[in-house]
Amino acid sequence: MTFIAVRCPHCQSDQIVKRGKTARGTQRYLCQNTLCAKGSFLLDYCNRGCLPEVKQAIIDMSLNASGVRDTARSLHICPNTVLRELKKKETTLESGEYLFTAHAEPRRGSLGHGARGRSRDG
Repeated sequence: MTFIAVRCPHCQSDQIVKRGKTARGTQRYLCQNTLCAKGSFLLDYCNRGCLPEVKQAIIDMSLNASGVRDTARSLHICPNTVLRELKKKETTLESGEYLFTAHAEPRRGSLGHGARGRSRDG
């Protein structure tokens, strides 16, 4: 039996206990530090979009005016993951005096003409 020293990735506390397993069988841990903001975490995530570093990169790139598709392409994640993370952070993000809001980029070819498409008359 081996001992693995586990620290909370959010508050760096060593007050950690096991907290069951995920559906895929990955061990879940719980931080018992009362000052920790998150609480539950995994040591190795199966989904790249769930990594705390990737979530922080999404926020940083959006504050630097990167689009949703550009962010998803450069981080190798799904655009829906980018939108979901931005919607979660929408009310808490403030850059200077500007409140950040997440808007989806328009689809290619849909130039705002609705279902009829572009008129050929003019």
